[in-house]
Amino acid sequence: MSLSHSQYLAIEREYSRRLNQDREEQQQRIREVFGRLPELKAIEEELADLAYQKAEAMLAGQKDTTARLEARRKFLRNNKISLLKDSGYPQDYLELHYQCELCKDTGFTEEGECRCRQRAVTALLYGQSMIQEVLQRENFSTFRLDYYDRTHPDPESGITGYDLMRGHLEVCREFIEGFEQNRENLLLMGDTGTGKTFLSHCIAKELLDRYYSVIYLSATQLFEMLAKRTFGREGADLSEEADQIFTCDFLIIDDLGTELTNSFVTSQLFTCINERILRRRSTLISTNLTMNDMLRIYTERITSRLIGNYRILRFPERDIRLYKRMHGPE
Repeated sequence: MSLSHSQYLAIEREYSRRLNQDREEQQQRIREVFGRLPELKAIEEELADLAYQKAEAMLAGQKDTTARLEARRKFLRNNKISLLKDSGYPQDYLELHYQCELCKDTGFTEEGECRCRQRAVTALLYGQSMIQEVLQRENFSTFRLDYYDRTHPDPESGITGYDLMRGHLEVCREFIEGFEQNRENLLLMGDTGTGKTFLSHCIAKELLDRYYSVIYLSATQLFEMLAKRTFGREGADLSEEADQIFTCDFLIIDDLGTELTNSFVTSQLFTCINERILRRRSTLISTNLTMNDMLRIYTERITSRLIGNYRILRFPERDIRLYKRMHGPE
C-alpha cells in the first residue's frame, strides 16, 4: 500500500480530529454534570490534588502517607460513582469515550495498524479511485460468464468466447494474488461492449479492498489532467493529483484511442507508460484498437513498450452490452 504525502496527512488529520472531538464531548459532559452536581466537582478537584500528593509521597518513600492517600482516593472514587449512579449517569460518564476502543482513536494498537485505520485508508483510496459507486455494481461477484457464447469457437483459435473469458478471469485472479511480488501490467484489447471495462473494475475493487491505491481514468481524462498540469495554473493540488498518475499502485487507462491524438498526447502516453514501468507500478490499459492501429497512431516506441511489458488479453467479438439489452442472461 502506498499513500501520497497528502493522503497520509489526511489520515493523520482525521485521527487528530477524532481525538479533539472525544475531548470536546468529554468536556461537555463534565460541564453538564458539574452544573447539576457541584459536590462532584469538589470530589474531582480533590482527586486531582490527591494524585499529585501521592506521587510526591511515593518519590519520597513515604509508604504510610502513600497508603493513606490511596485509601482516601478509593473512598472518593466510590462516592463519585455513587453520585453518578444516583443521578442517572453511567459510572464512566466523565471519562474519555473513544470512537474506537481498540486503538483509543490513535489508529494503532500494540499489534500494529488498527482495523479502523485500515477502513479509513480504504475509504480514502476508494474516494481517490473515481469509481467508488460503480464498483458496488461491477465486481467479481456480479461478473457473468453466461453472457459469452459457448457454442461457436473462434475460427483461428478454436476457443469459444465463454472459454476465452473463463481463462481471462483466471489470469486476473492470478494477477491480483501476485500483485505485490510481480507488479505486472495488463492490456485488454477488443471491441466496444465486450467486458473490458467491467473486468478492470473487478480487479480495481479487489486491490482497493487490499489497501492498494487505484486510479481509474478514461484516456480523455488522463490527457486532460496531464495537459492542465503542463500548461495550466491550477497550482500544487493539481500537480500532486497528476503525480498520482505515476505513483499510485494501480492505474487504469480506459478506452485508449478515444482521445484526440496529437504529439503532446503521444509523448505523455510514452512518459506515463515508461515511468510506471521504471517505478514498478502496475497499469491496466483497455482499448478498442488493434495492435496495427496502435502502431500507426502511437509509434513503434510506445507499441514496443506495450508488447514487451504488458500481458495482452484479447476479448471475444460479442457486444455484451447489446446482448444484455436484447436477450438478458442466457
